[in-house]
Amino acid sequence: MAKKDNKLTSLNTIPNTIFFVVLIVGFGAIFGLWGYEIFEKDKQLPFLNKMQENNINISDKSEYFENDLIQIESPMQNATIKNPVLISGKADVFEANVRVRIKDENKNILADDFITASGWMGELYPFKKEISYNPPTSQNGIIEVFEENVKNGNEINKVIIPIVFENYDQ
Repeated sequence: MAKKDNKLTSLNTIPNTIFFVVLIVGFGAIFGLWGYEIFEKDKQLPFLNKMQENNINISDKSEYFENDLIQIESPMQNATIKNPVLISGKADVFEANVRVRIKDENKNILADDFITASGWMGELYPFKKEISYNPPTSQNGIIEVFEENVKNGNEINKVIIPIVFENYDQ
């Protein structure tokens, strides 16, 4: 009779084992999705880019000239710009707002503004705006176009365009 009880006991552990395996796999899936939400969706995984190789101090969450969510059409890289400058492109960002910052080579912020794309989220929508900027203290500079993370204010999906100021007076 003792052997039969042992067999019954061992048969009862199979459903318990299956339950715990399913439970562990379920928790793994939940934590995996949570990790994806934090790191991949917000683009918080650092990576190297060409701007850092050229010793230009920028965020490690940047693309060089474009990414999947922000594409700049004007000005082109290394273009000579005048004041005001027309910034145009396409974006698929939260609430259709992209931030624009113009800096000179000495890291002075010459303009900090935003542009609203013509459509909501889900695809790339066009945007354009003329932005005036303060006089630069160097011949070269950059235009940063990015999205602000609504959760923490971080700059994400940043695109950086190197430019030359036409109105630079030494």
